[in-house]
Amino acid sequence: MTPSVSVKKNFVFSFTEKILRAALTFISLGIVARYLGPEQYGMLSYLLALVSYFQLLGAFGLDQVLMRLFVSQSDNIHETFWESFIFKSFFSLFSLVLYILFLYVNGEINTISILFGISVLASVFDNNRILLETRNQHHVVAKIEITYQITSSLLKIILCTFDFGIKLLFALFVLDFFVTKLVMITAIKSEVFPIKKINMSFNTFKFYIKAGGFHCLSTIFVILYMKIDQLIVGKMMGMNALGNYSAAVRLSDAWYFLPMTVSSICYPLALLHQKEKENRYVQLIFDLTLWISFVVIGFALYFSDEIFHFMFGERFMVDKLLLNLLFYSGFFISLCISTAVWLNVRGDRKIIFLRSLMGALVNIGLNLYLIPSYGLVGCGFATLISYGVTFIITFAHGDSKECIIYLKKSINLYQCYFRFLEIIRMRSN
Repeated sequence: MTPSVSVKKNFVFSFTEKILRAALTFISLGIVARYLGPEQYGMLSYLLALVSYFQLLGAFGLDQVLMRLFVSQSDNIHETFWESFIFKSFFSLFSLVLYILFLYVNGEINTISILFGISVLASVFDNNRILLETRNQHHVVAKIEITYQITSSLLKIILCTFDFGIKLLFALFVLDFFVTKLVMITAIKSEVFPIKKINMSFNTFKFYIKAGGFHCLSTIFVILYMKIDQLIVGKMMGMNALGNYSAAVRLSDAWYFLPMTVSSICYPLALLHQKEKENRYVQLIFDLTLWISFVVIGFALYFSDEIFHFMFGERFMVDKLLLNLLFYSGFFISLCISTAVWLNVRGDRKIIFLRSLMGALVNIGLNLYLIPSYGLVGCGFATLISYGVTFIITFAHGDSKECIIYLKKSINLYQCYFRFLEIIRMRSN
């Protein structure tokens, strides 16, 4: 497949898939939330937030590392794929044990919590998606994911409509972590099968621990300040309040797939051109993520309240100020996504770790301080401030002038448009 075909297909298929997925999720999630009600929806959100931490420990920050290895070591993919698979399997099982211990200590062991624990093992199979993306096969990923998303959404709607009970419904949420990743094996089998002899040694484990350590901690801190507010609300205010807050969060982050899709498509290309003084693909990520956030947030500030009540119904209630604060946070999230690509291309793991750590600490501290006085609105302020701090710390980098240049260029929409057209034409020649 030629590069031009890959880029065009990736953008068309990925954005189509993400938009269709968002629409399906919007419909099915509203029905699920209405079916469960605030309290049980709060329990679902609590478990999804909890398992996300333990999944990250199982992945051990190797997703970014593997993407770089698959791009730079194209002749050694088979060995790298299975070595990392074994490594992640070990840490995923270890993470599952920790998850069960956490439930035991907190007195939260039950059938449903154990059921969700199975999803901790899902990170083992991320290698399939990563390999496809480094091969510019985003359109293959998109086809698989949209097919499953349609199936999963329809099944959730059927389960809620005919009242099959929450255990079966929650089991479907657990399957969501696995199915697409397993199906992707069929698209990469020629590269990774048959399984050859893998020499897994202590030095191999040491290499992956050293390579993924910073990324693992950084990603855990990122998820910490993205999810910790839900855990704190659940513990301090109860599942009913958490259900209302999670509904607001779910609506406000429904569009995050757009900047993340831009990042996932362009990041492998940015790595290939990392030696260029002005990386056109890093600039493209800055351009698109910035203006996507402007358009979405501008629209949401006018209609967020109406959309929320249309989606979740009268049983769910949140302050409009909370919705606005969460949508404002999306602006900093877009900036954090683009600056994270810049830092990863430069290989600056220390700044990635530092800003993730500070963002998590600020978020936890502000939530603990603001929730008793301001309730759910306090969570909104904590989220907004912590994301702002995360973005600002990016400029602790010794060569942050380069990042500022990318940002300044992105502000000019006219130039952004012509840069995008230039890349498309260049990839077509």
